[in-house]
Amino acid sequence: MKRVKLYLDPGHGRSDSGATGNGLEEKDIALDIALRIRDILENGFQDVEVE
Repeated sequence: MKRVKLYLDPGHGRSDSGATGNGLEEKDIALDIALRIRDILENGFQDVEVE
């Protein structure tokens, strides 16, 4: 089976927080979602590499 490499780019980060409100920053939420997707893909599928 062919190995698949996926790149997740949650955007924003460092000094670019994206939208902010209610004590939340978009960069933090986007990073959390990207990390959760990475874990699902790496743990749920064989031959998947996520960067």
